Amino acid sequence: MRNLLTTVFTCIVLATTQCFCLPPTEYAKANNPSAQDITAIQQTLGLFPIAVDTKQFNLLDAVFTPTATGNFTGRSVSVGLPAIKSYFEKGLTGLVSQHNLATLYVNMTGPDKATAHNWVQDSYFGTGNATEQIYMSWGYHQDDLVKSRGRWLIQKRVSGTSGDFGPKSLISGLL
Repeated sequence: MRNLLTTVFTCIVLATTQCFCLPPTEYAKANNPSAQDITAIQQTLGLFPIAVDTKQFNLLDAVFTPTATGNFTGRSVSVGLPAIKSYFEKGLTGLVSQHNLATLYVNMTGPDKATAHNWVQDSYFGTGNATEQIYMSWGYHQDDLVKSRGRWLIQKRVSGTSGDFGPKSLISGLL
């Protein structure tokens, strides 16, 4: 057990020491984005783990635009909200998941456009015959957001992994 905890702690330290430096855009410097927009973006991003971890995939309608793209694995791209929903519905079958969001940086790139960089830790727990299996990963979400009908939604998401632990076969439906 001690070796497991040491390995997990080491992965967390390695994942969190990687850094992205995102300077404010010229728009943000000149227009001083409102706290209301930043909070609305945080709410949109925060709804994602609730939707996928509770398997309430209809909540993704309030996270992604209808034409959004998502590259969640670095290998394949889901195009359109129905494809994104299907990716998670199928991929999370037989798993309990917990997606934790950490440091968030929002950069306003226009009055109705923004980028967001978010550190994440994802944990997946097997069920049934895979009850003893756990897979964890550490990484980021890089999002392009647009304001549409008064709501901030993700138009494009690219996810990356800084480190992982456990059998990838557990999450084969997400790869």
